[in-house]
Amino acid sequence: MIFNINTLKSRSISRLLFYGEPPLAFYFLLKKSSTEIIVLLLPKNDKAMEILIEIIKKYIPLTTKEEQIILDLFTEISVAKGTHILQSGTICKHLYFVKKGLFRQYIDDQTVHFSSENSFMCDLVSLSTQTPSLKSFEALENSVLYKIPYTDLYNLCQKVQYGERFNRLLVEEAFHKTILYIYDLHKQTPTERYKTFLQQFKELNQRIPQYYIASYLGITPQSLSRIRSKIFSE
Repeated sequence: MIFNINTLKSRSISRLLFYGEPPLAFYFLLKKSSTEIIVLLLPKNDKAMEILIEIIKKYIPLTTKEEQIILDLFTEISVAKGTHILQSGTICKHLYFVKKGLFRQYIDDQTVHFSSENSFMCDLVSLSTQTPSLKSFEALENSVLYKIPYTDLYNLCQKVQYGERFNRLLVEEAFHKTILYIYDLHKQTPTERYKTFLQQFKELNQRIPQYYIASYLGITPQSLSRIRSKIFSE
């Protein structure tokens, strides 16, 4: 359902975010519990999407024609803080690239990963098999994403010479991160895990609430507070 800006401003909405100015912007009103949230589908801006191309080129070489194919397949969206782009029990239908913002991935109450600027994210198992996901993805900040539907990933692999290699490298990268996380969770002490977290997510330490960091480490917030005090006093 699409509203113009005058319609939106006249509505009684408990939570409302505006990005851009009409007629360039399309506003979609979504329901989340008892709160109404605006998710904005931004107009295509190829120049702004250059960072996406540059990151993909770190995985595979691209011709100018292939760059345009990719730009045509991805769409830019803005997501409000607190919004879930994927809920457990639903099917992951997009691959996302984080242009701006921060997300946490969690299973039940256990945080298992954080995604921030210039990284790809999705539930690869759910996406590749089109089966319900065990994970949920929540925006910890107001964020901007580039997304490509599952169906268009096939087109990318077919139309871009090294598209299948790109897909394979993403899978291998995600698998490697998952194995390392499981290993650290079971083999390292809580203090060692926190030090590893600081190495991997150093730039995010001040952006992530401490209780989510504690969840990621598999400890209580109180334990994390003691570990932080000990480390930073050394």
